[in-house]
Amino acid sequence: MQRFSALFSGKVVPLPARALVSSTIALSLAIAGSGLSEVILSSPNLPLTQAAIAKDPGVRVAERAGNSVVTLRGKKGYGSGSIIRDNGLILTNAHVVKDDLTVSVVLNDGRTLTGDVVAYGTDCLDLALVKVRNPSKLRTIDIARLDRVQQGQQVFAIGSPGLLDNSMTSGIVSRIITKDGLIQTDASIRPGNSGGPLLNSDGQIIGVNTFIKPAQNAAFAITSDRVQAFLKDFDQGKAPTQPSAAVGHSKNVQTVSLPTSQLRGELNSRNSGVFCKTGSLFNEYTFQGKAGQNVMISMTSQAFAPALTVYAPDGLSKSDFSYRPGTTATIVTDLPRTGTYRVLANSSRPKEAGAYTLNVTPLVFWRRDRLQAGDPLTAEGKLYREYSFTGKANQDVAIVAVSKQFDIHVCLSDTTGKRLACNDNVNLKSTDAGLSFKLPKAGAYKITVAPAKRGQGDFIVAVK
Repeated sequence: MQRFSALFSGKVVPLPARALVSSTIALSLAIAGSGLSEVILSSPNLPLTQAAIAKDPGVRVAERAGNSVVTLRGKKGYGSGSIIRDNGLILTNAHVVKDDLTVSVVLNDGRTLTGDVVAYGTDCLDLALVKVRNPSKLRTIDIARLDRVQQGQQVFAIGSPGLLDNSMTSGIVSRIITKDGLIQTDASIRPGNSGGPLLNSDGQIIGVNTFIKPAQNAAFAITSDRVQAFLKDFDQGKAPTQPSAAVGHSKNVQTVSLPTSQLRGELNSRNSGVFCKTGSLFNEYTFQGKAGQNVMISMTSQAFAPALTVYAPDGLSKSDFSYRPGTTATIVTDLPRTGTYRVLANSSRPKEAGAYTLNVTPLVFWRRDRLQAGDPLTAEGKLYREYSFTGKANQDVAIVAVSKQFDIHVCLSDTTGKRLACNDNVNLKSTDAGLSFKLPKAGAYKITVAPAKRGQGDFIVAVK
């Protein structure tokens, strides 16, 4: 081995080409003769062959699936999706598109198309479908069978975390949670990956990435069998077209007529649905509304902190919640269109139950406003805002003033400034104000909103 000492000494010894060849041959023979495994020496400056690169599973997946993964951008957020049919059908999560009727679809080739949200999963299945308008030259991804997915196999995720469009990561299948329809993986998935595919080494969808547990370094994808069942419902016209279907299963739906005053209900494990996201109980109501109609929806409970969500016929929603029992959740809105509206009455926290009252009432007048420095002051030095409305003789009106930021006070006066009625708290536990009054004559009336003591902030005042 003396002839090779220069090679292992750490010194660079220049050799002529012929000597280098002969030395390399000799080294190979020496290693072979020693019984050691063959060592392949290659220069770091020599690139890998295209054939070697093509054999890499990650490269193969990127080539097969990368151009079929899209970025979805809506009014309030963004996520990812997979083109699964050449007619422009895109698979994604319900939570990615639930606030939108249409979304922008950004393709990997740079094109931006418009897509319509056409279907949602039911009973907490976080899936949705988007249909691209005027699809052209779209590449699709196949969906694999779940029975061919195994723990420990290599997987890949493609999506748009942090708006890094079409980023790819890899990992393994950590476990398959069959009863929940989930695949756990250690592939790096972050916000923005939601709705994108989890792929096998053949570039096929085995799951739809849906949520993460950063503390456990774990990500979860909805399994391909749940996806296939959802697609079957869609093809048969059974998949709902409104996002409210994905919040949970309603056990009972009650139709009410306006005005609905002091409707009594109860949240319980027997008859109430369960919200997917929060685990809180809810009851569902529907009513017929007209475009431009002003309504107030309020919910009060002494047993729990109430919460409200109302869905318009097009699926768009508004919500409000309270902080503690004895207070009120209130939604005041102008109905955007004529049709059936859905009201979900629930608790602000998981598993809370008990009795409540619900009101759905058309309004004579309402304003959403803010008390702030610079507003006029009362004689007591309190900020105030003043509003007027027109009433009829002997008309029964109820005035409600609501604020989460200060203890609110409301007064009703005639045009001369004479106070007809005032109220501070609707009950001992509430900081909202409300009063009922029969108007003595037809004409204009004034409403004054001020803090009970000191304070400022956002509020709503309404006459019903």
